[in-house]
Amino acid sequence: MLGLLIGGVGAAFLFGLSGVMQKASMSRGISLGPYMVTVGITIALVGVLTWVVTRESHFNGGSLGASSLFALLWALGTLAVAVALKRFDAPISQLTPLYNMNTLVAVVLGLFVFSELGSIDLKQLVPGAVLIIAGGILCARA
Repeated sequence: MLGLLIGGVGAAFLFGLSGVMQKASMSRGISLGPYMVTVGITIALVGVLTWVVTRESHFNGGSLGASSLFALLWALGTLAVAVALKRFDAPISQLTPLYNMNTLVAVVLGLFVFSELGSIDLKQLVPGAVLIIAGGILCARA
């Protein structure tokens, strides 16, 4: 339960605040390149601090590759949001519900890639997915 609170509720709160800060950054005139470099440096500093505090150094080629691919995909997604905010002045209040439908991508891939299908109640998952889609559409049209 603690993992769901920290990684779910806590992360949702932090990601929500980060969307607001992303809009604030774009609204104040930063260019896309400096924005991405600033984000990258900040993430690297948090990583170094985490490494120092936890003193854990476990990794291998597969984990580094997966981490690098995650970072590339996350960076491109972040860049796509930044472009929408900067170039098209998209409202963060409408954009965020749309890009957070990424939940459905992760759920579907998790079901098959990590064989989680047997541990999930589809009678709850399907209506939840429908509500996520409906919520994204409703918020985007607001």
